[in-house]
Amino acid sequence: EGGAAVYGGKVIAHMEDPPGVVYPDHGRTGRELVKPVAVSNDSPFTRGITFHVTGLEYEPFDAARCPLSQGGREWLCGYGQGDVGLNESLVNPATPEPLKARLQSQGGTVHPGQSAVYHFRALREGTFFAYSNAATVGGEGDGGQLGLGLFGAINVEPRGSVWYRSQVTHDDLRLATRNAGTAGHPYREILYDSARYADGPLKGRPILAVLDGQRIVHSDLNAVVVPRGPTADRNDTTGPNRHCKDYSFGNSCGHPFREFTVILHDEVKAVQAFAELEDPDNPLHYLKDGM
Repeated sequence: EGGAAVYGGKVIAHMEDPPGVVYPDHGRTGRELVKPVAVSNDSPFTRGITFHVTGLEYEPFDAARCPLSQGGREWLCGYGQGDVGLNESLVNPATPEPLKARLQSQGGTVHPGQSAVYHFRALREGTFFAYSNAATVGGEGDGGQLGLGLFGAINVEPRGSVWYRSQVTHDDLRLATRNAGTAGHPYREILYDSARYADGPLKGRPILAVLDGQRIVHSDLNAVVVPRGPTADRNDTTGPNRHCKDYSFGNSCGHPFREFTVILHDEVKAVQAFAELEDPDNPLHYLKDGM
């Protein structure tokens, strides 16, 4: 109705989505797949990812932390020591038989409808490209599943920082604000950390905070990142003695910053809205989407 369509497009589902359901509720899309994690030496649940991330090391996985297969959803977890089909997969020890034996017999193969979890170690700040490694070739640009939309980004943030959504709706901002008093503007007090949805499909989820405990609940393209002083490993992110010269290029050196994630890609398999755009002899051909 409104323009080009990508009929062969694919999106990466979120962990809590029901099988086969891509857009289970408003306020989140499968395409906006940008996950922030903090620089660290461990691998908390915020580092659970289901595709390959360029530049990040794989982290060994404890089988007991693998999600339990139940309710028709089957889970595999792995060390990620190879490409798809070569990973050494693990299964939660509490998985009932004969399902447990069947999942273990698959090795690293993830069948349609199943889910897999891998852990990566985030050692330095920056943006790391994430993509599906199941089909790495094919298509006009030989990009495999990249041209179909199976890609995203992992943004590694400063230690001790907190992350907030940068672009929300008017209703979201209204729900996350509180009148500061008769002498103040009603938007002067924004409840960045405590505001939660009171009802609807997102009930109980933070409105502005990206994290809920150690769980990423928003994967927006853009974010506000706020360093908050010394961390458990004694790395000072805001004090006068912080080592700015040791930080990565472009680092804000302890100051809050707004983060934008933009991924340029080519060879989208788009079907144009008008026949003129598909005609190479028509001047409008070179204005089409998905060039």
